[in-house]
Amino acid sequence: MGLRQLVAEAVVVVVVNPGSRFCARLRDARDVARVEADYLHATNGGDGEGLFTKNIRWFSIPLTTRLVRLGVTANAVTIAGFALAAGAGAAFAVGHYWTAIGGAVLYFASMVLDCSDGEVARATVRDSHFGAWLETVTDYLSYFVVLGGIVWGDVRAEGFCKHALSAMVAAAATVSIMLMVGYLRARVASDNPGAFDDALAAELRGGNSMQRFAVWGRQLIKRSFVAHLILFQALIGELPALTEIWALGSVAAFLIVIAVHTHIIRTVKISPLEPAVAV
Repeated sequence: MGLRQLVAEAVVVVVVNPGSRFCARLRDARDVARVEADYLHATNGGDGEGLFTKNIRWFSIPLTTRLVRLGVTANAVTIAGFALAAGAGAAFAVGHYWTAIGGAVLYFASMVLDCSDGEVARATVRDSHFGAWLETVTDYLSYFVVLGGIVWGDVRAEGFCKHALSAMVAAAATVSIMLMVGYLRARVASDNPGAFDDALAAELRGGNSMQRFAVWGRQLIKRSFVAHLILFQALIGELPALTEIWALGSVAAFLIVIAVHTHIIRTVKISPLEPAVAV
């Protein structure tokens, strides 16, 4: 992040404004790593994130600091994360226990990169509209790649069965969620799409009981939760059962989105994307 040489010469105060203000005092080079981690945590959800996303941050933040120093771009991280998700889908399609374990590990790694791409963008002061939409599109595509791989592997092993039917319901509901959330993101966050998720969570936490419930339900359709669930299901050898869980969760999530979408349109306010400033 270019601060080590500065702090070797003087005490530096860093003020960054990526939509919310972050301030830190650097007394010497030993403080840089701590401030980098604090900055990435504060500007990527902070304490408002769910348990599963926080678990991912344990891996993504150390990775991000290394990627930044290597000059890797956020969009490159996004594409690499999707490639890992595609690899996971291919592993699931084989239909064997150990390939399912390998696929689950690949998908968890893709989720680490999914968190890291936003961290890299903020760390390098390169948030962009294109990057935010690229992440959104690849996130949703990863659901279908993984779901398709699981179903293909199960059909090869067991033939067409209830898991395939559940997957069809899950896919339809997931498409519905994708279209609705895409509409909301474009409607209320067209000037700063990358800030939508954090602003939405903050707004719903302060609302009525239905809106607060939506915050909880929203965690169950996020990739961070799905990554943990896939790993668990693979370990116990019940990966195809994920299709039923996915179907129920996605239908419930779509109904929740429909219930709160008018409130989101009326009340969620997001400032336009502005470059961060360091002094």
